[in-house]
Amino acid sequence: MQIDKSKLSPEAQEYIKDDVSKLIPLIEVGVKVMTHIQTDQDVQYVKTEFEKLSLTFDKKSADLLKSFEKTMTEQLGRNFDPAIADSYLGKTVNFLREQMKDVKDEIDKRMKDVAETYEKLSKATDLDNETSPIGKLKGLVKDVQQFVETQFDTENRSSFASKVTHAAFILFRYCFASSLTRFS
Repeated sequence: MQIDKSKLSPEAQEYIKDDVSKLIPLIEVGVKVMTHIQTDQDVQYVKTEFEKLSLTFDKKSADLLKSFEKTMTEQLGRNFDPAIADSYLGKTVNFLREQMKDVKDEIDKRMKDVAETYEKLSKATDLDNETSPIGKLKGLVKDVQQFVETQFDTENRSSFASKVTHAAFILFRYCFASSLTRFS
């Protein structure tokens, strides 16, 4: 893996110096921070949706009470007779039932939307689900970590560290042999 150090901040360049393996914990911290930020955004979304529902319910309740008061005043003014008041009461109950049904339907619809969104967000932020974006990022971090570890394994002949060690040995042997030739 090639890293263009010139694109890193001076602090990052100073921190990693020539040890690229120091990037692995930084990447892991970044993933954790991004996961926490996403979780905070998810919680904020649910809170916002709940507040919207609450405001809708409060508004509809206030509108319902105003409508009820208007209807009640008109009916009582026209029909002060107890016999007619019974029919008024029946109309009022039916009116309230219809209004409350509309409010309930709206709340049920919003709650279903919130539940569906929460389910989608839960799946998208599941670290253990290898197909989720966060799960894929976790797998990528593991792959990078394994690649870096493999490249610094001196026991593995195809690793970068092994090749550098072998080249240094050949160079040392050549230099040593050249110096012996000069002294003889």
